[in-house]
Amino acid sequence: MPLGEFLDIFLRPVKERTGVHYYSHQDDCARRELPLLFEDIDDALEIAKECFGNEPEAVNLWIGDDGAVTSTHKDYYENMYCVLKGEKHFVLYPPSDVMFLGEKEFPSARYQYVEGEGFKVVPEVPERMTPWIGYDPVLIDEERKKRDFPILDMTSPVHCVVREGETLYLPALWYHRVAQKGLTIAINYWHDMVFDDRAAANNLFRRIGSECPATFVELLK
Repeated sequence: MPLGEFLDIFLRPVKERTGVHYYSHQDDCARRELPLLFEDIDDALEIAKECFGNEPEAVNLWIGDDGAVTSTHKDYYENMYCVLKGEKHFVLYPPSDVMFLGEKEFPSARYQYVEGEGFKVVPEVPERMTPWIGYDPVLIDEERKKRDFPILDMTSPVHCVVREGETLYLPALWYHRVAQKGLTIAINYWHDMVFDDRAAANNLFRRIGSECPATFVELLK
């Protein structure tokens, strides 16, 4: 959906919209699709270039409001997240918390708008499996948590609010859930991560979490 078309819908009163609208192409859209807008945006943050030793792999624009929540996931990028308007609410989990989050493999899919039917989940073809956390650790009710995710309380979540003019460094492989308060606009810079001992450790944590959950349950007794 072109940005102009998105804004025509997004700026209407909420009751006049169909579904939840959130601008998030995640494909270097600020540079690739919005060159005139990008003239007013820094090509990169110098501190990030110095620390990571590379130029941004992608620069993305994000526009959303209270209705949009990004489910808990991780990225293989070093992320410099800059809020231009509004505020973003992050819940962060260190990579080791994957042992307790219940991450599983799911078929990849995307939301697609179908005229007259609204948004539908459309599986990718050919099928591709993606590690994902298929519930909301923040909003899960106590009964379901006790039944399906009894070790969730062993996580160490960090709650972080990023306001207008502030930047969050989100390390690669950290799990994060993202929401916003009111109309929020942000730009982020993705830098390639170095696949060092952190990646090996994350694979180890995932394997422990998938093969040894009963052990953790016993520790809680």
